[in-house]
Amino acid sequence: MDKQENTTNNAASGSWLEHIAQGILVAHAWVAGPAMTERERTQRKLIRAEAAGNKSSGITG
Repeated sequence: MDKQENTTNNAASGSWLEHIAQGILVAHAWVAGPAMTERERTQRKLIRAEAAGNKSSGITG
């Protein structure tokens, strides 16, 4: 009696899943844009704090 071989290709099904996951990661990186540095984060926080302070005190400019 001959052995029956598995007709499904597990390697191919794993590769399409990896392909989809890689596409999702690429799309996420594209949407997220470049990473911010710590200096950029600090500057952004300062700008927002100054804007919030100016609005609450009635100062324009």
